Amino acid sequence: MSDFFLFAEIKSVIDNNGYVLAKSFSDVTKSIGLFSVFIDLFGDKRKLIVESFEQNNVNLILKFKNFDSEEDVRILCGKKLFILRPKDEKLNQNEYLIKDLLGCKVKFEDKFFGKLIDVIQLESNDVYVLLNQNEDEILLPAIKDFIRLIDVSKKEIILTKSIEDIFE
Repeated sequence: MSDFFLFAEIKSVIDNNGYVLAKSFSDVTKSIGLFSVFIDLFGDKRKLIVESFEQNNVNLILKFKNFDSEEDVRILCGKKLFILRPKDEKLNQNEYLIKDLLGCKVKFEDKFFGKLIDVIQLESNDVYVLLNQNEDEILLPAIKDFIRLIDVSKKEIILTKSIEDIFE
């Protein structure tokens, strides 16, 4: 089966007409009309038809077909939303899917600083969450000043300078 791409999580019910608020994890929603999405229910991906879609920063307001009341959508709260990742998906230069970045080793020259375990998406720039050898989390701004190279095929991110120098 095709790869599913995580793009949002339903956070709350907005009103009694079946609208929900979801937090977006990706800017993929900017280019999608979102006609259908998938939700993980009881271990299976279930298709939902999107009737209404609006985006405000990282928040999405969604209305699904046949979910017309607060009671209908309450079960969806806390669930993650997925789309099918197109087989021929083309990314622009310096664009990466979060799922491809996860697990990358972050280093400068031959020094290992940590493994990328999460990406925090902010309006100004993303922040990479690294887990070092001591199991400590390090927050690294994902900006060109700090990152020289990202090679998702090798699962490596090469820094322009050491972590210590970045945070001086």
